[in-house]
Amino acid sequence: IQKPGSDMNHLAESDTIARYLLSEYSDLSPSFQPENPRSNQICRWHDVYLTPIQGCLYKPASRLPVGDYADRKSALKAFRKNLEIIEGFMSDDGVYLCGKEV
Repeated sequence: IQKPGSDMNHLAESDTIARYLLSEYSDLSPSFQPENPRSNQICRWHDVYLTPIQGCLYKPASRLPVGDYADRKSALKAFRKNLEIIEGFMSDDGVYLCGKEV
């Protein structure tokens, strides 16, 4: 993306673009960045621990190993464990992951 009139180079990669948009338009409502540090913790946990092994959900046995796991069963066990950890980060006081705001 490139903002008209900006001297900023083109941005690539979805996380970088999302962070740029959140910063650039932080004065507009509604905010899509909750004032809750748990949101970053949940995203990072997902990116670091779930993304590398999410292939265990759909890849055939012929495409193993998955991440650091030699077989699908152990990768699925680790995936479930990390989902439970993320569930522990979630808020009980709203309909969204971290509370009452998006």
